[in-house]
Amino acid sequence: MKKNLSDLEKELNSTELNDGSIWQKVKDCYFEPKRPERWKNGRIYEWIGMKKFEKVCRYIGEKKEKDSGEENNYFIWYKSEDGLKEFEKKTRYNEAFHLVGIVPTICLIPSWIDGNPFGIYIGGVLVAMNASSLLLQRYNRSRIYNLLDRMK
Repeated sequence: MKKNLSDLEKELNSTELNDGSIWQKVKDCYFEPKRPERWKNGRIYEWIGMKKFEKVCRYIGEKKEKDSGEENNYFIWYKSEDGLKEFEKKTRYNEAFHLVGIVPTICLIPSWIDGNPFGIYIGGVLVAMNASSLLLQRYNRSRIYNLLDRMK
């Protein structure tokens, strides 16, 4: 029997991540994948190139971490239900990190442009890299929620 979205959200919110505060509810509201994001297992993100971006990130990550067997928050290490829930929490951290990276970059672009024509290029690249990474986390999270639904 498939659980609907609200049942899965309730289950994920009942974990240790939830402290019951209003702040936690706001964070959950932001981070939980919306219906269009979950449609056809994240198809909307595939249309904007996230699947290809994910392959590039995976290739770089495998090259970087090939000798290190340490767990990190870029790969799913445990494909069990608990492992997926743990990875979902890590996607929240990664997304917040890249969201924080976008804001100062956008604020600094005007000062980089002033007297430096190369500044707009640097700022644009930094914003694009952080935005792509942020969208990749949302893409992964939508697929994790769908997979957890199928496991129930």
